[in-house]
Amino acid sequence: MFNLNEISGKRFTLLLTATFEGEDDWAVLPGVARLESGTLFIDRGPRPRFEVRPEWIDRIKPVDPPLRGIFRGADYYLALTVGHTDEVPGDLAPTGLRWPD
Repeated sequence: MFNLNEISGKRFTLLLTATFEGEDDWAVLPGVARLESGTLFIDRGPRPRFEVRPEWIDRIKPVDPPLRGIFRGADYYLALTVGHTDEVPGDLAPTGLRWPD
C-alpha cells in the first residue's frame, strides 16, 4: 500500500474502462492527488474533485515512464471500470464521473 502523503501533490490520472455497444473503450481523466483529513481526492481543476475510496487505495499504481504520455504526464493512476447508471451491477458503485466527449 502506498503512503498517501507521498502521492499527495503528484500528477494523477483516472483510467476509465468501459464497454459501449459491445466495443471496449477507455478514457484518461488527469488531475492532481490531494490528501485532506486522511482522504485522497483527485483535484480536476474546474471539474468536480473525485474522492478515491479507501477500498481502491491498494489499486493505485505508479505510471511506467515510457507510458507517461498516454497517462498525460501522471506519476500515478487508478483504473476503474465504469458503466451506465442504469446498468450498475452490484460490484460497481456510482462515482459521478462523466465519460469525456
